[in-house]
Amino acid sequence: MKKVIKWIIIIFVVLFVGSAAIAGIIEGIKGEDEDADAVKESSNKDETVKKEEVKEEEEEKEEKLTLDEQVEKIVKDTLGEKTNIVEIDVRDHMGTIEIEDDKFVSITLVGNQNLSTNMTKKGMWLDSIEVLEEMFKIEEIGKVWIEWQYPLVDKYGNEDLVEVMNIDMTREIADKINWENFPIDNLKEVVDTYYEHPALSKK
Repeated sequence: MKKVIKWIIIIFVVLFVGSAAIAGIIEGIKGEDEDADAVKESSNKDETVKKEEVKEEEEEKEEKLTLDEQVEKIVKDTLGEKTNIVEIDVRDHMGTIEIEDDKFVSITLVGNQNLSTNMTKKGMWLDSIEVLEEMFKIEEIGKVWIEWQYPLVDKYGNEDLVEVMNIDMTREIADKINWENFPIDNLKEVVDTYYEHPALSKK
């Protein structure tokens, strides 16, 4: 009988100690999971803070840009590397015409060749619309002139960059345009001045 009681006590102790050990292991695992979650949450917060700091730095840099730099950045960001920029000029006047409280922006670009003359022309229209939309987000700008050049071959076989299109738009016109729904074919109809070289009119 004593042996039976002894074995019962031993088994009870083993089971009790084993349960306690298992419980300890489980608690340890839970603790590790909680620690991992805490580290992950902290890491996510740090990443969010860093992103916000980077965004704030970029916004501060943009605020510090001069108007000339802002205009150049818009052209490069909008058109990317695909378009060759000949000249960007920001002035208080257009020739002898003074523009009250507003800046005049002149942009000269080289058009990209497309599958057809019509597609080349429409590519210039589309790029112009994208640039104009962004330009008129800057309050100081009152007028934008975009000149497109394109390599043409004369009757003697000589190739040279020629002005093939120019677009002149004032803020008064820009403010009337719903840029999201604006058809590109309407550009030449709504701008203040539009010129197209006969070479672009060929089908």
